[in-house]
This record gives sequence, structure tokens and C-alpha cells, in this order.
Amino acid sequence: MPMDTAVILAAGPGTKFWPYNVVRNKVAFPIANVPAVRRLADALAAQGVTRLIVVVGAG
Repeated sequence: MPMDTAVILAAGPGTKFWPYNVVRNKVAFPIANVPAVRRLADALAAQGVTRLIVVVGAG
């Protein structure tokens, strides 16, 4: 059975990412000018994932 759905766990304070997490969320941080979450989404799409669920924290 093909896997067409993926989940990116992006919640949490990102304390290990300090001091960069003060400016933005860890998954929004750019890597070579592309947000990390975009890189993950593109890689998953290249593997055939058609549904993406991103879990984020509130507050």
C-alpha cells in the first residue's frame, strides 16, 4: 500500500535552537534561503506524498 500522507512535527519551543528561535520558529528558519519546512515538504512530495500534515504549537 503506497504511503501518501506525511506528518511534520513542528511544535515545541525549540530551546536547542537558541538564540535563533527568538527571531522565528525553528521550521521557518531558512537553510540556503529556503525555510526548513519547505525543504521537508519538497522532499516528501518528491517521494510521492500528496497529503502533508504539519503539527504546530499554540502560543
